[in-house]
Amino acid sequence: MLFQNYVNIEGFLSSNVEINEKNGKKYARFSVCYNESYYDESSNEWKSVPNFFNCVAFDKAAEKLTKYEKGMPVSVIGKLISSQYKDGEVTRYSVSIKVSAVRKFELDANEKTETSESADGASKAFDVF
Repeated sequence: MLFQNYVNIEGFLSSNVEINEKNGKKYARFSVCYNESYYDESSNEWKSVPNFFNCVAFDKAAEKLTKYEKGMPVSVIGKLISSQYKDGEVTRYSVSIKVSAVRKFELDANEKTETSESADGASKAFDVF
């Protein structure tokens, strides 16, 4: 059986991209938020629940993500990665998206217009890492 690990999230950057370095490798951390809407029959109104996803990008991807800012609408493609760490006596687990491609777009009158540029200014659909 073949298993696949693929994630595509569209939402808004809920934090500025943080660029760090560990053991000589650059990495970037940021989070993406999108709202899940549902109809609440008891109150007869639409409600919204925010969902936040932590993302991490490495090396060249980390450097390219410096142009992205909090509040920017983005589409992120990647795969899920899990990690664990000790918090005193307790082992904690977390899941993040390891970014392989990202694009930004502008929201105009409830319609998405994709806008991405490479370093040379040429338009393209995704910044692929």
